[in-house]
Amino acid sequence: MNFHLYDHDLSHWSGDCLIACCFAEGSTAALPSALEPLDQAWGGVMAELIQEQAFAAKLGSAVSTRVGSNIKKVVLT
Repeated sequence: MNFHLYDHDLSHWSGDCLIACCFAEGSTAALPSALEPLDQAWGGVMAELIQEQAFAAKLGSAVSTRVGSNIKKVVLT
């Protein structure tokens, strides 16, 4: 397994798994602004995952889902 840090336009990234860190904002997680274009390209799947799972980005927590595009799985921590 290889891990890479990626600091470019994420809408063109592809791979097996995207792991993204979110930050607690009140009782729910906040999707980092750098991920908003990618989330929009995927039809809002990350924002929907946060809402549906009531993900709060607390220490040690994570949620994941399959995306079905160039990225097989998304993990939010």
